[in-house]
Amino acid sequence: MLSSPHSFRAEKDGFYKIATAIEYADVPGTGVVVRADRIKKQPDQIKRFIRASLRAMAHIRDNRSDATQMIAREFGMDQEVAALSYNQLLELLSPDGKHRMDGLQLIVDIARAAQKVERQISASQLVDETLLEQVLGEPGWQR
Repeated sequence: MLSSPHSFRAEKDGFYKIATAIEYADVPGTGVVVRADRIKKQPDQIKRFIRASLRAMAHIRDNRSDATQMIAREFGMDQEVAALSYNQLLELLSPDGKHRMDGLQLIVDIARAAQKVERQISASQLVDETLLEQVLGEPGWQR
């Protein structure tokens, strides 16, 4: 089981792709985890991180050539494989930083089953997008 970009390199080297996770479940590719006490104590620092993350995701979406070159350089692969990886990366990037709650719920349910936790846990109990919403609501912020 390989993730991008390694899965594309394996295909190019003659391995067969059986499936990709995104074909079965729309799970988040990334996320930010912060302790609740830090959200209360350092909201400005977290908002700066959120702004930087949103700008980075926008840069990746808007600058295919730069992003593809970075993928090729960082993972030591050719431009063809890097371009395939870039296309898949775009599918994973949230345009506004918000979570895909259905996919996140799937991850929570798998973790509950693995840990034999019987009580229901809603993914929404674990997500606080308050600071993200504040950043997105700031004047001049482009969605």
